[in-house]
Amino acid sequence: MNALPAVADAQVTVQQMLAAQGAYSPLELLLQSNLVDYDDYRAWRRGECATLDAALVAEQGETRALFERLDVWARSMRLQADDVDLYGIDDNAGVRLTAFGDRQLDALLHVEFRPASNRSQLDIFLDNDALWALNDLIDALCVRDARQARERLRRLRQADSGHWALANAQALIEALNAPAPAHHGDAAERLDLMQRRWVPAASAVLRRGSRDFLTPLWRDLGAAFERAPFDPARPDEHASFAYLCGLAWKHVERTVLEVPGHAQQPELVRRLAEAMSRQHRRGEALRLWFSLCWQAPALFEQALAAPDFPEPVLKRAWGDAVGADIEPPIDIPWLPAWAMLTERGMARVVHRCGGSSAPERAFDLLHALRRGGTDREDIDNRRALQAIRPALLQRYLEMLEG
Repeated sequence: MNALPAVADAQVTVQQMLAAQGAYSPLELLLQSNLVDYDDYRAWRRGECATLDAALVAEQGETRALFERLDVWARSMRLQADDVDLYGIDDNAGVRLTAFGDRQLDALLHVEFRPASNRSQLDIFLDNDALWALNDLIDALCVRDARQARERLRRLRQADSGHWALANAQALIEALNAPAPAHHGDAAERLDLMQRRWVPAASAVLRRGSRDFLTPLWRDLGAAFERAPFDPARPDEHASFAYLCGLAWKHVERTVLEVPGHAQQPELVRRLAEAMSRQHRRGEALRLWFSLCWQAPALFEQALAAPDFPEPVLKRAWGDAVGADIEPPIDIPWLPAWAMLTERGMARVVHRCGGSSAPERAFDLLHALRRGGTDREDIDNRRALQAIRPALLQRYLEMLEG
């Protein structure tokens, strides 16, 4: 199962980015689709590597072809295409970056798309001193330069003493100046401050830039929570949650696996599933997502609804299941069996689960049918599936005939 998303899946992600962020950036799609690891991306922006060539997990030519098709599609949707420069951060701030040695692919990443605007309205309402001051302030915050941000905040306050961004920007400057929490007690207070003040402020002012601003803060928080036990009553007060927010996938995996009985804690299963997906350990990830479907279907459905859900194959399978003419309708516990039925190659990626519930048994039977066996085994498996969910057997037989 290729790491590269299908064009249709990528288009859905682009639409979600436009709705949530007001823009589509090919570089952001690389990150959301797990085609480049976030730590490699950060190293590139810090100047530790010249390009992202070595970090790309898919074949470069196929990646270029995908983004070329998305570029054509975005322009056909009459989205406004703006040329953008890519810059470094930290000690590499202000340095223009090259994403890929492949010039065509690199050029595709230097374009950003957004819904077309009426320029005359922008001239009237936006082209003023406060707007320029705000944009300069956002630039300083995005590269995490507290000193420059303070100066630009002062300029914004002079231009508009009642500007909506003032309090939020002040909160973000405080975040940059705050020392890392030292222990569990500090971490609980910092988590409250993050969730109540800094995350909303970053989302309001920085939008897409909020991820890069907040990630180091989340990782500091994860380190402070390292020795905190997992409490199901307060699931966020655990290192795995902070590392998940900080995109530190290996640390998420490690801190979840350190919890005794983690497989019986649905929230930890969800975190581990995402960490495996982001590390391209597809078989382990799908096994965990399927376990969540059976163990905590409401939690899986919540994860599936997120714009950056990391397994497009499951999102596609769920979309197919919702639109399928099948009675009774497929619900979340039956999604793994449906995915085994409809997604090519699934039986080669995941193993049988061995569970006793009807959805789990149907999953295992379809797995066996997809893998193939003796004629006698095939007949027995079909009969068993007929007894559990006749509509799934009927759909399987229709697929064989097709």
